[in-house]
Amino acid sequence: MELGGSLLVVHDDADVADLLAGLFEAHGFRVEVCRTDGAAERRLATARVDLVVTPWDREIGKQIYRWATARSHGMQRRFVFVVDEVPASLKNAAARRRVAPLTHVEAVLDAVMTTARRLRREEEVPLAQGTPAPRVLVVDDDPDQLAAIADLLRASGYIVSAAGGVGAAVAALESSSVDAILSDYHMGDGTGAELCAWVREHQPHFLGAVVLITGGNVDEARAAAGPVLVLPKGQDSRELITALIHAVAIGRGAQPHDH
Repeated sequence: MELGGSLLVVHDDADVADLLAGLFEAHGFRVEVCRTDGAAERRLATARVDLVVTPWDREIGKQIYRWATARSHGMQRRFVFVVDEVPASLKNAAARRRVAPLTHVEAVLDAVMTTARRLRREEEVPLAQGTPAPRVLVVDDDPDQLAAIADLLRASGYIVSAAGGVGAAVAALESSSVDAILSDYHMGDGTGAELCAWVREHQPHFLGAVVLITGGNVDEARAAAGPVLVLPKGQDSRELITALIHAVAIGRGAQPHDH
């Protein structure tokens, strides 16, 4: 993620929203403003957003945070909250520069810039040094798409095995272990949700290591896949790599043996 990056301000007070938008635009962010949680949900469901700034002490902020984090395990890291006054319960979050009082513009900007830099550092280091290369099973019934994703992951240091559909993926998972699964959603012999159902039944501890991508309706895929992360196809490749970092961490934690 580059600094500034894309930033979504979600606030139902038009004056505050405009003030925040102007502040972040002046520091290089590409800013959009949503004044209802429904508008924010539609925006987050259809396009990549690097950071979300929203109030924690207003219902709109809590609503969009709950909605976003229920659909993407990694979204909580992308939120910065503004409040009229930092309550005692959020002092630790404020110390970590995740929460800032609106009365201190410098603190708000510092929280946003600190979070943006942290995310950039995470995305620039796809693999922890000194650890074995992660093994990822890529599933797609389109040979060209499969080859393109495999090339991207290999260039990022991953060991890639490939499967051309749900049946081939299940066979691969039955015969060998991997650290994560990256699968297309719509395939000729089934869907990513069906693959997730198999994982849930046979390897439930591994479900958090599955990432799905789709060129179709993201909300429908998320509803069918349950707690599994679903990303729209065409995302910035760094977003995909970031998702796999977390999937691999979960997958390795779930494995009963060392790699």
